[in-house]
Amino acid sequence: MTHLDALVFRGSVARRGLELVAHVGQGCRSASDKTPRLKIMTFRFCFSWAVVAGLLAWQPATAAEFYVHPDGQDANPGTLAQPFATVTRAQEAVSPGDTVWLRGGKYVFSGTKREIGILLNKSGQEGKRINYWAYQDETPILDFHQLVTPVRIRGISVKGNWLHLKGLEIRGVQQILTNTNESWGI
Repeated sequence: MTHLDALVFRGSVARRGLELVAHVGQGCRSASDKTPRLKIMTFRFCFSWAVVAGLLAWQPATAAEFYVHPDGQDANPGTLAQPFATVTRAQEAVSPGDTVWLRGGKYVFSGTKREIGILLNKSGQEGKRINYWAYQDETPILDFHQLVTPVRIRGISVKGNWLHLKGLEIRGVQQILTNTNESWGI
């Protein structure tokens, strides 16, 4: 049997911190019959394994950031230098806790068959909302003037939970139906 019998991890890194219990063979359990030098070497060995195991188990809780720009491409990775073109593509990439930065400029939505400009149907979680925010001091303009369908038009339809939209300018969500007086979405 090797000196490393088991490494046991308990707890949640996010809630209670990492509790690490390392059981490392007889070398770490009983050092009473060893010389002082051997005791120090055994302690260093056991401590080293505990540190390595702790580092391997630690996962930082970093949120990702994605960027969207009117001149971007949805085939891009969504970085500041290579942004996505659409919020829809950014939504495919995000996870709870992430932020989508919309760069300044005009995002034009057009067509006669699509009734929803943007569908936000991916949810964040409690304490990990998904942010759709204007980038720094820029103003993203979501322009729906050219989205003309024979049904009720929704510029942004929000179906997800734990979402935060900030700094977006929305224009031209037309209500062309004359036989109804209600509107859905944003």
